[in-house]
Amino acid sequence: LQEATALFLAARLLDRVSDEPNPYVARAMSKLAAALPPAIGTPLQELARPRLEETDSPFAQVFEVITLGWATRRKVRIQHRSATSERVHEYILSPYWIEPSGMYNATYVIGYASWFEAVRTFKLERILSARLTEETYEIPPDFNGPALLQSAWGIAFGEEQQEVVLRFVPQVTRRIKESAWHPSQVVEDTPDGGCLLRMQVANPAEMVYWI
Repeated sequence: LQEATALFLAARLLDRVSDEPNPYVARAMSKLAAALPPAIGTPLQELARPRLEETDSPFAQVFEVITLGWATRRKVRIQHRSATSERVHEYILSPYWIEPSGMYNATYVIGYASWFEAVRTFKLERILSARLTEETYEIPPDFNGPALLQSAWGIAFGEEQQEVVLRFVPQVTRRIKESAWHPSQVVEDTPDGGCLLRMQVANPAEMVYWI
């Protein structure tokens, strides 16, 4: 019961933070709800039902192709438009890792991209179309998605890290101490009852919105 509930809550969280409706999340929620006692599962089934038939949406099709490419190690041809340009660019992408972000209400794919000839991050919601190719790829043995994002505040990774020190007033210090904001964090009390929050972060510009 507790494991099924935990999985349902994870799917529910992804469903709530996603800007685009994802019918595959809804299907997962529906199946998980079926494993729960009717007193809990029935209302959860009703919650998932409105999105079950949205498989023809552009985002659902992109999600389907990217995840299939990731699982079968086949390259994907994508049409992508960045946040700062109206131009649409085409890339051949080898999906290495898929990562959700509650901060940005989005899902990202990290992988090796043509033209850049390097590992890049793409927001799934900005991919206009995706098509599976017959060309296969291998993920480098030294690639580790979670480790790559260990120093990131959100989704922007990098080898260089910068120390960020934030000072908080006494009124919010208890709230700061309640949460694990970053794996590198160190909290220091200040004489006035406030605190300093120290972190080593890659691309700290990502923190501006949170701050």
